[in-house]
Amino acid sequence: MKNLYAFSFILALMLCNILGHSQAILITDSMAVPRVLHEVQTLPNGKVLVMGGINNTLGPTVYHIERSCEIYDPATGKWSMTDSLMLPRSKFTTVVTNGGKVLAIGGETTNQGQVLNVESFDPATEKWSVVGTIPSIISNCDAIVTSTGEILVVRYQHYYKGNADGSIWTEETPHNHVSSGERPQLFQMNNGKILSIGSQPSGNDFAVEYTGFTTSSTTFMIDDKTGTNMAPLPNGSVLVAGTGSRISEIYNPSTGNFSITDMSSRIIEADLMPMTDGRVAAMVQNDLLGIGGPGTKILEIYDPTTNLWTATAPHYITNTIAARSVPMGNGKYLICGGVDNGGFHNSGSKATFIFNENASPVVSLTEKTLIDLRLVRNGYDQICVSGSAESLRKIQSIEVYNMAGKLINKKQLDPSNPIFELYDLAHGVYVFLVVDKSGQSLYSQKMDFQ
Repeated sequence: MKNLYAFSFILALMLCNILGHSQAILITDSMAVPRVLHEVQTLPNGKVLVMGGINNTLGPTVYHIERSCEIYDPATGKWSMTDSLMLPRSKFTTVVTNGGKVLAIGGETTNQGQVLNVESFDPATEKWSVVGTIPSIISNCDAIVTSTGEILVVRYQHYYKGNADGSIWTEETPHNHVSSGERPQLFQMNNGKILSIGSQPSGNDFAVEYTGFTTSSTTFMIDDKTGTNMAPLPNGSVLVAGTGSRISEIYNPSTGNFSITDMSSRIIEADLMPMTDGRVAAMVQNDLLGIGGPGTKILEIYDPTTNLWTATAPHYITNTIAARSVPMGNGKYLICGGVDNGGFHNSGSKATFIFNENASPVVSLTEKTLIDLRLVRNGYDQICVSGSAESLRKIQSIEVYNMAGKLINKKQLDPSNPIFELYDLAHGVYVFLVVDKSGQSLYSQKMDFQ
């Protein structure tokens, strides 16, 4: 077992050397509230605001939508609660206006109602207020600040135009109006135009270009499973990659056409993170067990000079599905929330991590955790957890999942006697998740019981 882990560690170092640059996913302070289908924005002062979302930690039938908001301070590495939204929101969108305020637009509220009010958050006072009203209800929408400072909001057949502070809204119907698709994503291209990618009811993904508030061109993507996450490339093209897909495409604004890139070796599960050297990072699933079960994760990086995705060292984050990330500058991204693997479907996660393209995985807290903790079988029915006294004191319980992602057993762990027994465990492969006292996973390991 020791040789196996030594080999894994050496392999991670080799991968970093092959890439020529080191990257790491670092653990930071967890949010106070679990969240999925939430929103997050970087504030002008460099802090990060997380808003709303779903918190289903009480069970799969408890559809609790949050009003609560939190602020992350990179200087201290800590979250703190701030003023709550006026209404609970999930499946909504946000923008930072040119005036530095955050607007919350659309979405669903309690009892699956829709939200018309537009709310504004002032970082100076840390207070929310209602500033305007959208003409009709929308959710699963996206918004962007245009070059004029006005706000474009799209969702399928709906196009909305807001003034710079979000107080005045009109529904637009350009003369060459086309559908923007279901759950569209908006992206500001280097040529000044806005790219929108969404799905038709038929399932076909397609792109719409906007010049101001007028659609100027449309084109279908090559594959309808590509998805809608976007990132800029150094030559002005746009990388498009999906949540829940291995497929990625390149959009060329000069021709208005798509081309297929190299496929990532694993399923991309979260936002794309453009790096300072022109490459793009994405968190992916290495061993996807489905929602409700843990999976080993890695980071993959797309290099436009080679048109290839390359895997880096494991990061062992448990909440890559629907996690949100925002840039913090200097090659760092804050990653927070998402579906908590090991929880109920749409059960939000408190976990927060930092992607640092300039840090070595060797000094990452996740790597230290990986190297420190071990699960060792002591007979068929007995498992011993080994590690430093400091690491063992952090452990609350051990959760056992089958390969379908179903929780089979859960055991509380006594740090002074870190041994637990599992009787009547059927032959097969299981995943053991080590959980700390805050409910976050520290480590996962597969075991084959034959």
